[in-house]
Amino acid sequence: MKNGIHHFEPRIAAIYDHLYANSSFKTPKTIAVEVQKILHTCIFIEQKAIPGSPAISFTATENKELLSGESKTASEFAKYFRSVFLKMVKETERYPAKTIMEISDFDLTYACKQLEDIWISDPSRDVFGDAVELFRSYWSKSHGGQFFTDPHVTSLAIKLLDFDPQDGDDLVDITAGTGGFLLAGVNYLEQKFVKAGKMDVKELQDLVEKSMIGQELDADVGEVGNAAISSRLGHNSAIIHKGNSLFVESEGKSPIRLGKHRCAATNPPFGTKITIKDPSILNQFEIAKAAGKGSRLKPCSPDVLFLERNLSILKPGGRLAIVLPFQILSGPQTLWVREWLLQNARIKAVIDLPSETFQPYTGTKASLVVLVKDGLGKAGVHKENIFMACPKWIGHDRRGNPMYKVSPDGKSTDNILTDFPEVEKAYEVFVAGKEPSSVSSAAFTITADQIASARELRIDAWFHHPHHVQASTLQTSRTSQARKTAKLKDLVSRIFFPGRFKRLYIDKTSSSVPFLGGTNISQLLIVTDKWLSPSNPHLNDLTVEKGWILVTRSGSTGIVALVPPAWENFAISEHVIRIVPDESKLSGAYLYAFLKTAHAQAVIRRGVFGSVIDEISPDHLGEMEVPLPRNKAELDSIVRPIKEGEAARQTAISKLENASNIFEERVILNH
Repeated sequence: MKNGIHHFEPRIAAIYDHLYANSSFKTPKTIAVEVQKILHTCIFIEQKAIPGSPAISFTATENKELLSGESKTASEFAKYFRSVFLKMVKETERYPAKTIMEISDFDLTYACKQLEDIWISDPSRDVFGDAVELFRSYWSKSHGGQFFTDPHVTSLAIKLLDFDPQDGDDLVDITAGTGGFLLAGVNYLEQKFVKAGKMDVKELQDLVEKSMIGQELDADVGEVGNAAISSRLGHNSAIIHKGNSLFVESEGKSPIRLGKHRCAATNPPFGTKITIKDPSILNQFEIAKAAGKGSRLKPCSPDVLFLERNLSILKPGGRLAIVLPFQILSGPQTLWVREWLLQNARIKAVIDLPSETFQPYTGTKASLVVLVKDGLGKAGVHKENIFMACPKWIGHDRRGNPMYKVSPDGKSTDNILTDFPEVEKAYEVFVAGKEPSSVSSAAFTITADQIASARELRIDAWFHHPHHVQASTLQTSRTSQARKTAKLKDLVSRIFFPGRFKRLYIDKTSSSVPFLGGTNISQLLIVTDKWLSPSNPHLNDLTVEKGWILVTRSGSTGIVALVPPAWENFAISEHVIRIVPDESKLSGAYLYAFLKTAHAQAVIRRGVFGSVIDEISPDHLGEMEVPLPRNKAELDSIVRPIKEGEAARQTAISKLENASNIFEERVILNH
């Protein structure tokens, strides 16, 4: 490709914008149909020309005439291009015999001009597939991005499913959106069969029609998916149907039915703000009854219900690749979901997706989870290996801008920055019975019983990553005597944080109580514009006492501080965990020193959960193993400098406050 791929996306965007604004095509589907004709014609030209030669290339004179609006040049080029298209139709049978290009001469020439010097049939890249994905992505972004799943994720999902329609597999997506997973299935089959010379394009079209089905509630969105798939196949396809997938029956006319299918891949809508409360819907789901402990139906977020619905449409042994928010796999509030899941499915793979995956449209963190419908109710109790990975790069930043690999000399290359291809290769190695980390440092394996024995049944790959496990494991010298440990919760009086309630702030007065957030707890001179009334009914729940240990629990988790005398009875946010030492058991200063160590910080980081905001729980802190001092001398050697440092901190706070007050009184007020 003469021009880098980073020139490709704006060109596709320019084609879409131009055709939407200037042509007679006003829907994503009709625009996609014409664009795919252009791309297929380009590929046909390249196949007939010198290998490696781009299909579209204008002379300097032609470019000058086109820029000046010379209609004759556009008409001549369009006439040539249409003749090639008709020749392709006749020779390849990719389109029905009477198919024509309906696009105008000027619009056709404009679109081709955007593709100038790009080698569409480049064997090292699926440029046609990239064009279809960019087209789908661009349309989706203009509508908020909520229907788009990154192709790196969809491609990996199909790979992990081991989808093979020649072995009887079908592929279903019951929340198809713009068809990303189904399109990935088409790409997978084309690579596996067509490009390997095992079948022709017509046979691929037939195979897709027989083995793939999608459903989408929004008909306009589904149309975009069908347009993308049609563009890829060069054949009018309508495998995505309109329908509400929360309602699926075992019998009926619908092509999607309970207990019928072999493979499913999906990214369901998720978020606690769109909780399903309708009893007529909840009554259909065992998981809603499990949430209410069987005595009542509990409102559930759609991702939870779609987890069950996807498993319910599969035959026993069927495979599911589903994107789930990190909270479901890690949070203590969703433990009941994981308990239900491990009773109904086996976990085959878990891929924690990079935090930028769904940005800039949502900051929700998620994982791609591959499950096997077990039906034995003992899914969590076996020794089967589970493939896991924590890839770092999705190919774009948090603003959605493409990111590219950098060469050793510091220059940007044409290659998108992503380690997903390495994860795919690592899975191939895993299937072959070898160690996946030999291919990708992001990949590793665990056994299912490690999940069954994990704290709160954590399923996310982050928690189980060997690096995090090793970093959070106490290291003991082989030559030293084994050191005793105790759980933090057994060494203190209490570990807690106050409940949430409405904060009623007042103006600063001599009696008002300063309110501090998590970012304040490591400061010397406190700066806050939030003050509470001394008569606030919740003040006792929020205030802290000197000597307490504070640990931020959300956002920037794991910041540790001791409450100095100057903060006695200050109000601290509920986003900060309080640890109340029991000096009769072990010095609070010793525990504070422990929590500041790299080891303790690694343990804290390992316990992070949450889909949007990182969180840790008091229970996680309470379960931390604290190495105990061997004798009083060792204890004193640690406690003494902490106490000396805290005394110096208190002195510094007093001096800083005094200097600030003097400046305020003598300089500011008496200027």
